[in-house]
Amino acid sequence: MARLEGVSIKRAGWYYRLMRFLATRKQGAETEPLRVLGHHATIMTASGSYHAIAERANRVPGPLKSLAVIKTAMLVGCHF
Repeated sequence: MARLEGVSIKRAGWYYRLMRFLATRKQGAETEPLRVLGHHATIMTASGSYHAIAERANRVPGPLKSLAVIKTAMLVGCHF
């Protein structure tokens, strides 16, 4: 559970709605981190850019990248 309340769709701006649409189309559902990042568009953009660049990186195989993400999440206590 996040410490901050997520952005409600009624108060959301056009940029958040666009990011929400793209994330929902890719992952099948809106995630809680996106709702929390919706409070600040610049940080949401930076986070999205980082994830897009990391996804396109091809120096290591995809399954190894997935294992690294899961292990890192376990080490820091993140349930996402």
